Amino acid sequence: MVRRTLVIVSLLAAMIPARAGAESPAFLPLQGVLMDEEGEPLEGNVKMTFSLYDAPVKGKTLWSETQTLLMDRGLFVAYLGTVSPLSLSLFLEHGNVWLAVRVEDDPEMSRVFLGTVPFSAYAQYCGQAPEHSHTADQLQGVVKGGQSCTVGQVVTGFTQEGVPLCTPSGVYTGANFALSAQSCPPNHVVAGISPDGHVQCALAGSYDGDDFVLSGQECSSGKVVTGVSGTGGLVCEAAGGGLEGDGTAKKLARFYNATTLEDSIVYDSGSKVGIATTSPSRTLEVKGDLGVSGDFYWGGNKFSSSSCLVVGGSSCSSACSAHGMSCYKAFRIDGPSTGDSCSQSGFKFCCCTN
Repeated sequence: MVRRTLVIVSLLAAMIPARAGAESPAFLPLQGVLMDEEGEPLEGNVKMTFSLYDAPVKGKTLWSETQTLLMDRGLFVAYLGTVSPLSLSLFLEHGNVWLAVRVEDDPEMSRVFLGTVPFSAYAQYCGQAPEHSHTADQLQGVVKGGQSCTVGQVVTGFTQEGVPLCTPSGVYTGANFALSAQSCPPNHVVAGISPDGHVQCALAGSYDGDDFVLSGQECSSGKVVTGVSGTGGLVCEAAGGGLEGDGTAKKLARFYNATTLEDSIVYDSGSKVGIATTSPSRTLEVKGDLGVSGDFYWGGNKFSSSSCLVVGGSSCSSACSAHGMSCYKAFRIDGPSTGDSCSQSGFKFCCCTN
């Protein structure tokens, strides 16, 4: 059977409650080095079982959980209580507590007596601090909402007063951002940033995320984050290569080139449209000459019992027939007319009837 050796570097250096004033659960940090039977540091994922007892041998099991931890040259960090909740009242109800560790299927290692630091956790039972509040300006290191970088810059960190640090986007490489290469332990989420740029963690089940500015938000496709609004929402701007240009209210836009818009000559006044005019008096008003290369219709898409239209190339007989009607008069309007024949050529005014 394989027997491994554990050297505890830092045992329960501090008690971390899930949130201020909470009785349960708590988290006990444990740092150590794990070696194989030949004294070589282990690498990769290793299953470890941690248990608390009320005696150095045998006795009653007070708490236990199993975690799979990543070894880096034998070094690991575990937060006891992340799998099975660990109540702080355990240290109030038991004067002496021993920790035991089992690696994979090895026999359980010798128990370690816990010192005084974990037992300080039950100091919360000595009384409750009175309620108090602070304004945002009184809190050091709190990242305040309503701040952003100017267009063309990115957030590279935060000052101790919570003010974002900005750098031109083309200069910043992202290597020294305050959140770079940091994470929370298992079953925890990022709840904020400390004054020295480290992430602050909270138990996933106890944190609702309402006060964290980036929780569950993202910009739409083609846009990038340029800041945070006063209500904690992301401020998004078009990424490089988007459409640009100025415009005039109520004027329809046209493409000046592939990426730039400018005003067209079409003006929308609501119920009326003007072409080359900004004060149309009719549903459609054109300022200037009107040229028609095809047939020109009026009276609606569906002809009534008698309607008139202007046509060019086709004869009036054909134009009226296209609408299920017969031509009875035709008047040429682009030259002298010697009659009202529906078959005459040229540009003409046709009168149709059922």
